[in-house]
Amino acid sequence: MSPGSNELLFGSDVSSNLVVTFTAKANMIYTIAFKVTALSANQQFTIADSAGNGTSFTGSGNSNEFAYAVVASNAGSFSIQLYSLSDEWLFNSCEITASPIN
Repeated sequence: MSPGSNELLFGSDVSSNLVVTFTAKANMIYTIAFKVTALSANQQFTIADSAGNGTSFTGSGNSNEFAYAVVASNAGSFSIQLYSLSDEWLFNSCEITASPIN
């Protein structure tokens, strides 16, 4: 935790990462919404799943919110990894919502 806040502080390395693991039901789409604070301008973040799929985005140097979706055709455990190689960063919150595949 960073002093005086409810945020978790992470370093600038792939080994200093946040991993969110959840159990999914079959035939659902899961949206994982993260709120983070980038500690530098134009900070790069990477989010990836356990299958190696992922994407990068650029933080603005303040609070940033972004989402990542996972389609679960089978039930099972999913892990999502979030990290930044650019600079330290703060994790604020995460919300996971599920919607059935139509």
